[in-house]
Amino acid sequence: YEIWNEPNSPTYWDAGAHEYVRALKAFYDGAVAVSKADNKPRPKIISCGLVSKSLWFLQGMLDNGFDAYCDYVGVHVYCPTAENVIVSTTRFLSTLQNGPRPVHKKIWITELGWHTGYDSQVNKRQPDEAARAVALTAVYEQMTAIPEVEKIFWFRADSEKTVSHREIQPRMTMTQGGGMRPPGHLAELPIFRQRPCGGSQKNIM
Repeated sequence: YEIWNEPNSPTYWDAGAHEYVRALKAFYDGAVAVSKADNKPRPKIISCGLVSKSLWFLQGMLDNGFDAYCDYVGVHVYCPTAENVIVSTTRFLSTLQNGPRPVHKKIWITELGWHTGYDSQVNKRQPDEAARAVALTAVYEQMTAIPEVEKIFWFRADSEKTVSHREIQPRMTMTQGGGMRPPGHLAELPIFRQRPCGGSQKNIM
């Protein structure tokens, strides 16, 4: 279970890191109690899918000892470019491991993506599908070289658009098209050939 989505955002959480850790502890204690009563193993718990750039919230979680109540550390990595995905992940890990209370748990990147359509932040069109295929391969190769990264889930595999403030904007996506199997160039990548929905030898999805 991943406990909560992006509490750094007031859209999903209207309190601070201290309150989040209290909620995480409550869920953890409840899972322990139910598992003991049912004589079953406790389910694995992932901390919130925290946006990787929200290091201030991560620090608040560290200050309140969140790692005692989870098995894995969750993170969502969204960046304007593929290259920044690696940089953002590295900074997140550095904050996690190099503070006064270092935490050395495995991380699950439960959402990974970057802009693929028009990006108002950089005021230009992002690379086409062939270029994104190259970028995605590079990201996965570099991510699998990071020992702390255990699983990756990309979000999402198509270019479905959403309506926001009367403007049509692309999602933070990897590919264009629909369906579970990416079309075109990305369908030919080794990571997709190994598994219909992606994956790698490191069991990354």
